[in-house]
Amino acid sequence: MSEVSYAYHANALGIGGVIHHPTRKVIPSLAATVLAPTGGMGSSVVTDYNQHGVSFTTAYSMVRGDETSDGHFRTEAEVTIDNLDVQGKLHVDRMRATVTSLRLPTESEARITFHAEYVGFYIGGDKVLPDVDLDLFTNYPTYDQFLGEVAYNWGHYKDLFGWNDQELPDVDLQIQKALSPPSSPVGPNPLTSLRASMLRGVNTDADIERKGNVLRVPGFGKVRLAEVLLKPGRRRLTLLQVDLDRPEPVIQSAMAQIARGVENLLAGDSETSTAQSGGTISMASLEGNGTLIWPKQGG
Repeated sequence: MSEVSYAYHANALGIGGVIHHPTRKVIPSLAATVLAPTGGMGSSVVTDYNQHGVSFTTAYSMVRGDETSDGHFRTEAEVTIDNLDVQGKLHVDRMRATVTSLRLPTESEARITFHAEYVGFYIGGDKVLPDVDLDLFTNYPTYDQFLGEVAYNWGHYKDLFGWNDQELPDVDLQIQKALSPPSSPVGPNPLTSLRASMLRGVNTDADIERKGNVLRVPGFGKVRLAEVLLKPGRRRLTLLQVDLDRPEPVIQSAMAQIARGVENLLAGDSETSTAQSGGTISMASLEGNGTLIWPKQGG
């Protein structure tokens, strides 16, 4: 009997966020699934959604956790979205992502790998071909391995992080801190999280500007592709995040604003006007990992 047990952790989200157009509207967490700490399987599906300028035909998520025959604790998370449209400006026929983690009791950290794909991606009617690079994350599946590779070859990976040449020396110092023991003269505060991306490049005729994995679309907002948040033993992949531009201000008289507020109150409308930015929507976001527990209960 094993001396350890495992608390599984995995979650997957189809879509969710908040927009302001011009009032605050919540897009609830749709096709969201969380794995039980004891493992097993869970799934969720939402079909034919069309509200607040966001629509899709199907959003599906799945999480699974179990112990394999060779003693690995395996965790999987998957999400798929079909026929996504955001305000008539961005359309994706299909996008799909998976996160898989494998953990042995003898290892200090799980090995976490990804799969990501976009099919039929359009911005303003122009086709966008994201070039997704899985090799770095597949070949260096642990946090220490990933940082070690990036630390010594950071110039090669600068596009994955959105770095420019002026930022590279500072980035190099931060990564040295992350790899250094607390007693190192480099610094006692190790970096515990890192934001990266699988996006190596984009081929398109669309009117956009790109820095790293962020596409700036005039009159729409920022589109973030294949973004990865790395922590020791934990990684989150978000295939698509849209940071909408601030809506144009609507000038109303004081009496008109009061009348609008009374109408909303009488109608039981919870939406409130706001001067904040245009909002943020996350799509196809997922993670999977777990925690070893010793000693095993009852053991």
